[in-house]
Amino acid sequence: MARVPALLFVLLAACSTPAPRIHVAQSHVSAGTPVVVHIEEGKRSDALWLTLVSPGSPDDFAPERIPIDERDTVAELPARSVGTYEVRLLDPRGVCARARVHIEPSSIAEAKQQVTTPIWAW
Repeated sequence: MARVPALLFVLLAACSTPAPRIHVAQSHVSAGTPVVVHIEEGKRSDALWLTLVSPGSPDDFAPERIPIDERDTVAELPARSVGTYEVRLLDPRGVCARARVHIEPSSIAEAKQQVTTPIWAW
């Protein structure tokens, strides 16, 4: 019986340290510009990854995992497609932290979308 409280204490002590938190440098990013993610202090596992997914995706969905070193405090994710996304920090147990980011058309893409074919070209 004496071992159960000691084991419980060890488990509670391990869980009392919060997981790392993340936040994005900018909540609105142009497509083609990387999403800069700041990783704050917290208990880190041996393996951490960042991924960029659509909000509401299952927690085990991670199409592209960017490995994070235990000493990294900043990382970048490629922002390829326009839309609202969720940056997720993952460890082997699952999602540790989340941050929302909006990827908008780049100014070049916007300019191309605004160009219309002149009437005389029809």
